[in-house]
Amino acid sequence: MIKHNLGPIIVYPKNKVIEGFFNKLGKVIATSNEKENKKLWVMTSFMATYFEIFNTAHKWFLRKGINKNKSMEYLIHLFKALNNETIKNSNYSMDKMIKEFQTKGGINEELLNKAKKSGVFKNLNKGFDKIYNRVK
Repeated sequence: MIKHNLGPIIVYPKNKVIEGFFNKLGKVIATSNEKENKKLWVMTSFMATYFEIFNTAHKWFLRKGINKNKSMEYLIHLFKALNNETIKNSNYSMDKMIKEFQTKGGINEELLNKAKKSGVFKNLNKGFDKIYNRVK
């Protein structure tokens, strides 16, 4: 991500000179204290999980007979569009966005409910807590 000048770069303590240098490599997020720094650091543990979600969808497509190039093209643009929604609506409530991206009785609601019932998000939060306890 850094080689493409993307991604967050956590800087602590705040330092305008250091922030100016790292802003050329990505988006600097300066933290107020070491505790905040470590909490933000926890989210770097999410990168492989994010790609596993992408890869799970990709492998499903392949099993269903969608060719590799079409699968990748579709998923890249889907994930890009979803990520763009969070960028352009960064002050918008994520809870509201989740509701707006599902229809009552629809397929998005169905998959989200299945993920919730199987404990995906509870386990993800437990994982974040475990990582935080490791790095703090």
